[in-house]
Amino acid sequence: MYLAYYSLKEPPFDITPNPRFLFYSAKHREAFNHLLYGIRERKGFVQLTGEVGAGKTTLCRAMLEQLDGHFSTALILNPVMSADELMKAIAIEFGLDVKGRDRLETVATINNFLLKQVGQRKDSVLIISADASAKHQAVITVMEAARRIGLTQITFATQSSNQAGAQ
Repeated sequence: MYLAYYSLKEPPFDITPNPRFLFYSAKHREAFNHLLYGIRERKGFVQLTGEVGAGKTTLCRAMLEQLDGHFSTALILNPVMSADELMKAIAIEFGLDVKGRDRLETVATINNFLLKQVGQRKDSVLIISADASAKHQAVITVMEAARRIGLTQITFATQSSNQAGAQ
């Protein structure tokens, strides 16, 4: 209905965030540049927090569109899983076949992949999107797994209203 009224070519609101409709406020531009800097300069760990609906996921998708073939990325949504499941999820997101492999074999597969990436002068980026209800141990498990396999890691986390007031 509003498409014809406003002469729009496509719906501006969808279930999944569309970075084409991202408005870069000063804060969004700052966060976007911070994320890209963290990846391109291989800073190891970058975290972005914000309220529900602040645009973290849309910013993440916009950032992914900016990365060229020099980067391999893995996106983990809501990382509440065991360490074994997490390692398999990371491998699968990087496009690795780890079906039927145990944890050690999965880690070895990821390590071999990362070594090949280094040999090809490519960087690997692990992106984790968690909400404020994620258990502390789940976040630590993800961070430790990323550190162990030598990934640049970015975490997008939703703040609760209590956290936002404290910062």
